[in-house]
Amino acid sequence: MTEIKTNKGISYLVEASDRKTATMKLIENGVSLEGAILYGIDLSGINFEGVNLSEVDFRDCNLKGTNFSGAILKNTNFENTNLSSVNFNGANLEGANLS
Repeated sequence: MTEIKTNKGISYLVEASDRKTATMKLIENGVSLEGAILYGIDLSGINFEGVNLSEVDFRDCNLKGTNFSGAILKNTNFENTNLSSVNFNGANLEGANLS
């Protein structure tokens, strides 16, 4: 079991071998990832199209080739994150930290 926590005090226990797989399973099942703490994970190539990812902590992640088209990324933290080849087309990046 792998745990994914949020800054809202919610924890999800997912039957998965790692946090990347757990994150993908949560998305596939329509679980809100708003406020998720995904610090330091290799999430390269994941499709987050249209997902609400407001206030997610993506610090120090590898997001190379990730699709965020149409996603809600309000106040999301991308500090020190690999954003090469990322698709932000139509995403709401209001207040996002892209440094």
